[in-house]
Amino acid sequence: MSIAESINTGTLTHIIKLSQALTIDPAIPSIMDWATGNRYLPAGSTERPGMWRPDFMPYLIEIQENLHPDSPVRITTVIKSTQSGVTTGVENAIGHSIKYGLHNILYVISDLDMAKLRSSGAIDLLIDFCGLADCIKPITKRSEQRKSGDTVLYKEIFAGRRFLMTSYNSIAKLKSFSWDFIIMDELTEAPFELADQGDPEAIIEARGKTIRDLKVVKLSTPSASGTCRITKAFSSGDRREYMVPCPRCGGYQHLEFMHSNRQWGLYGDYDFDKRGKGSLVPGTARYKCRHCDRDFFEYEKNDFMRCIDLGGPAYWEPQTTPQDSRDRSYHISAMMSPMTNWDNIVTDYLKADMGKNLQAMRNFVITNEGMHPETDRRMVLWDELRARAEEYPVKMVPSGPYIITGGADVHKNRVELVLTAWGPGMEAWIFDHEVFFGQTADINSPAWNNLLAYCDGDFYVPGLGGITVGIVRIAVDSSYNPNRDATLKNQELRSEVNTAIQFCATNSDVFVPVKGIEEGKSAGFTLTQRTHKTYGCEFYLTDVGAIKDVIFQNIDVSEGKDAVHFSKDFPEDFFRQFASEYYGEDEKGKVGWHKLNERNETLDCFVYSRAAAMIMGYHLWDDDDWLYFRDQILRE
Repeated sequence: MSIAESINTGTLTHIIKLSQALTIDPAIPSIMDWATGNRYLPAGSTERPGMWRPDFMPYLIEIQENLHPDSPVRITTVIKSTQSGVTTGVENAIGHSIKYGLHNILYVISDLDMAKLRSSGAIDLLIDFCGLADCIKPITKRSEQRKSGDTVLYKEIFAGRRFLMTSYNSIAKLKSFSWDFIIMDELTEAPFELADQGDPEAIIEARGKTIRDLKVVKLSTPSASGTCRITKAFSSGDRREYMVPCPRCGGYQHLEFMHSNRQWGLYGDYDFDKRGKGSLVPGTARYKCRHCDRDFFEYEKNDFMRCIDLGGPAYWEPQTTPQDSRDRSYHISAMMSPMTNWDNIVTDYLKADMGKNLQAMRNFVITNEGMHPETDRRMVLWDELRARAEEYPVKMVPSGPYIITGGADVHKNRVELVLTAWGPGMEAWIFDHEVFFGQTADINSPAWNNLLAYCDGDFYVPGLGGITVGIVRIAVDSSYNPNRDATLKNQELRSEVNTAIQFCATNSDVFVPVKGIEEGKSAGFTLTQRTHKTYGCEFYLTDVGAIKDVIFQNIDVSEGKDAVHFSKDFPEDFFRQFASEYYGEDEKGKVGWHKLNERNETLDCFVYSRAAAMIMGYHLWDDDDWLYFRDQILRE
């Protein structure tokens, strides 16, 4: 074995860093040394005010030193979790550049309002509190010149250098100059294309292509989109991971979260209530080593996270070879950051129902793991649903369930209704699908009158010994307002009134309006109760994507918790509509629920029927609650 082969990767990295250090102009210190002596973080700007300490976030040191003029690195990409501290490292490099007049700096962010906030809330503080105020001065000093060299978004620096902060939608301003230090922050927020200009990322990079010592920084949390810019930029680099040793066996690894398919990583001890909801046993978050299966703990981070630049064992290791050796990319997760703790991360995982809540889990992967969530394309085939349908007649409640809810979908010329019978564990039997025709913009239409008359009846329930019960609740989709339909011919029916909500308000003992909200805007709640200002009735904002997640996660379950049963008597079109959507990525890169077929009414109606059951709180019941309810009905 050669000497080179016997040296481990960490030692080689250390040797490379030492050799690079020999080329640095001693008049221009390292960014770490400048920041250690000059970077002050005032109270209010950070949770940890005071002088910047390199050992606080040691994983930033290599990243920020890439931006030193003596570094050969040209493009530095960072895909990161929230609260990673990366912007602090980049700001250190900005302050270093201002101090020594090294670069024309271009800082691009999502929009101009955010640019103003970032400039006044971070860059101005950097200048004012780090001894840089004297470095900001007009490039020219003509007596008649009144323009300032220090505005919110534009600053002139001594030695003829400039700093400009702008947005991806306002990049016309940057074309007047060449920039040799370009920062693209929140890169995932950059639009796919600018009108008559093209790709903003490519346009921005082009402003520095002719510069020999160009420095480009791309940083962002990822998105769920298949066209996520930061994910593509990370993949085009060398995909560096921060390697830390296990305090028990010394085996190197980068920090990961323990999912169901991974036997190592961050985890904790969990308590589960009767509903199956988990909570973390306080203080039990810990990390299982992938090499020795033993645990180590967060209080040991100061030792195993310290990097080789500070005399520690940790180092950045590339996972692949990039096309351009000057391109480096880094992955930072919340598990590395001192700005959050491991207990919080494990608790976030539990809030995602340990990965079962797809929307919450996607957010967990983005915000805590700092990675692009893999697209789980799931498609249900209508003929498979029909093949496993069961022998119970439509319009009759089958044996087993004993609570009935409904979901109604409103259209211009009809209201469609699906009725569902529920049993313990929210096991569902769909047993009826009705269509009530009529002009829904008219409150006196046969559509509304016939719907009300039909739902006023009782149903024979075998699971309750043959007694009859009524429908407990029907959720009516009010997202579509028939009175504001552009094709409505009867001008007398045109108004600001939403007949669907008006109908529910008049018949609030059974009917309740719901309104679907866009995926990702539910703040973690599938249902959010509101009081309608106009009608005075309750209504519910409903995350229909989250409900579909639950339905299709369990669509292959034949019985038990969250299983869904179908009658063989439903026609083919019923099953085609139920299987009309898939979860995945569309042709524009948007990840979510997308239609395969335009007709999806039976699926929508069942989503609302489940929402009606959740409004009643049945999804929170354990088996004892269901049995108690059944016994109460039988006693009455």
